[in-house]
Amino acid sequence: MLRAQVFTNPLEIVKIRLQMQGENAKISGAARQSAAQIVKSLGLLGLYKGAIACLARDVPFSAIYFPACVASLLSLPLSASPWTCS
Repeated sequence: MLRAQVFTNPLEIVKIRLQMQGENAKISGAARQSAAQIVKSLGLLGLYKGAIACLARDVPFSAIYFPACVASLLSLPLSASPWTCS
């Protein structure tokens, strides 16, 4: 989970900045410009701003969601299992 945050958090930060820009975000190269502006004003660590909050959201979600999915799939009769071919 933490390794995924290393790659996805900068993308999330840039996406949020672009969403706040509205129509201006539709110009070509806006994502690259936004990332460069974040690094220029906040440094490289600015791309990881809010990572703790994202982890606080994602870890409990994953801890509940994936075991619930597995439990629900295992409770299906074998004939209704998505892993069987009929």
